Amino acid sequence: MDELLLEITSKLDEVTILKYKDENWGQLEDFGSNCPVKWPCALVELAGGQFSNLATDYRSNEGNRQEGILTIEITIGNVKLTNTSTKAPLAQKTKGFEVWKIVKSVHEILQGWKPLTNSGAMVRTGVQSVRRDDGVQEKRITYTIGLHGC
Repeated sequence: MDELLLEITSKLDEVTILKYKDENWGQLEDFGSNCPVKWPCALVELAGGQFSNLATDYRSNEGNRQEGILTIEITIGNVKLTNTSTKAPLAQKTKGFEVWKIVKSVHEILQGWKPLTNSGAMVRTGVQSVRRDDGVQEKRITYTIGLHGC
């Protein structure tokens, strides 16, 4: 799994606006002067997976092989410092909704991409906004990916 997470995190380097990319270990829970990220950020997490057994290949030393379907969650975080109300200037509104441009850029590089030789393509299955009271915009994009012989 570490190889998969490393490949995804490295792929996010193509989204040049991102200032911080890492595995999600709860960095956004410590917002304030101790927050260990730079904005905007992308955090990668293996959210879960399901596996099924394949027949044993007696010609190899692999033992029992499995197929897996994994759920990968990419959390995009950005600080929203601008007003986006109907009376705000257009430039201010555009800046306030920048997080959605980042979500789109991340999706464009991950959708259909195969990070490993034994994996299928990443397929977006969901997006969710997380309501916060600290000025951070948090969006979670969910992808599924199949693994063969894992």
